[in-house]
Amino acid sequence: MYKIHKGIGKDGRWPTRPVCSDVTSIPHALGKWVTEMLLPIAKDQPSYFKDSFVLKALLDKLILPPNARLFTADATSMYTNIKTEAALQEIGTFITEHQAEYPHLDAEAVIAALHLVFKNNIFALGDTYWRQTS
Repeated sequence: MYKIHKGIGKDGRWPTRPVCSDVTSIPHALGKWVTEMLLPIAKDQPSYFKDSFVLKALLDKLILPPNARLFTADATSMYTNIKTEAALQEIGTFITEHQAEYPHLDAEAVIAALHLVFKNNIFALGDTYWRQTS
């Protein structure tokens, strides 16, 4: 199964990507646990909003001067463009430095789990197996 991700590209083709469920994969449960551990940190960030409905509600309340301009941006291939080693380093540093603010968090365990999840994204496509490397 493939998902049409965006509109027609510059080459005139519809960009697609395989739809790969990982719910039965070994790292899935560990990834869910990592999400539970990191979500309180994410929610504390000033840039956090839960979803597009919350963003819309925030924008509806926004009072702007008549000459104000709003801009939007779009990201492409976000997950595959994450520099895995740099991300692991940054997240690990943040968790370690802020562990006292999040007593539910075992920094060493979360960092180890992140390494396992980031480096072991393996999925089946047809009769082949693939490991995402970036």
